[in-house]
Amino acid sequence: MNYFSNKKFWTFVIILLLVINITAMVTIWLQRHRPGRRGAPPQSQRPAEATALFLKTELGFSEEQVGKFLRMQDDFLEQNGKRRRSIGNLKREIYGSLIDSSADSSINDERIARIGREYAEIEKFAFQYFQKLKNLCTPEQREKFDLLLGQILMKIDPMHQPPHKREIPSHLRKRGEKSPHRKGHPPPPGGPPPM
Repeated sequence: MNYFSNKKFWTFVIILLLVINITAMVTIWLQRHRPGRRGAPPQSQRPAEATALFLKTELGFSEEQVGKFLRMQDDFLEQNGKRRRSIGNLKREIYGSLIDSSADSSINDERIARIGREYAEIEKFAFQYFQKLKNLCTPEQREKFDLLLGQILMKIDPMHQPPHKREIPSHLRKRGEKSPHRKGHPPPPGGPPPM
């Protein structure tokens, strides 16, 4: 008896595969559309409160320092948001002028310059924000703050390191030039992977 030529065998296999596929699809759909589930678990804290908790545990901020930080953070986010919205509006005006053939290019040059000034203000305000945050710290907390800030800066910009520890990315080195790091020493965080 040849099972592979039997119609009953193939009918059973097809029905079995259909049942398995339908069950898998229903299970996936139910997992994604389970009541009360919306992606990430709900957070009871605002991002600023999470940052305040981090500062409290890492730097030992007091309740008074946390309160000042939260007020400072709200002001920073409001000012930063205004500047970013302004930049967005300027960009919409610039790219919207592509549609209008009668648009004056000198107006776009001024808008581009204003975008540059807005970004400069954002950076200035961010620097002042971190300066105020450092001023909230006690002398003992400032040492920890400096270490944390150094780690943050290295993540933002891997080239932000003392010159004697700086790794020159391989694509910027001259052909045949070796890395300035001695053998056995790992490259700095965020540097290029070892070859």
